[in-house]
Amino acid sequence: MTANDIDSIIDEFYASRLPLRDPALSALEAALFLEECLSLTLTDSDIASRDLGSREALRDIALDKLGV
Repeated sequence: MTANDIDSIIDEFYASRLPLRDPALSALEAALFLEECLSLTLTDSDIASRDLGSREALRDIALDKLGV
């Protein structure tokens, strides 16, 4: 998987979701998305230590976890 593939997957996620008002729920939704779509395992500290509400944070953690 390339960085461009990850960008496309994250773009689809943002295009298909409705924004949540609660930042904690938004982070949980993003974490579940990464785990399901990219077969990643995120720890509680991965989720708590990053602002998973942003596209850049999702990309960064995905690239980091996948070693891309």
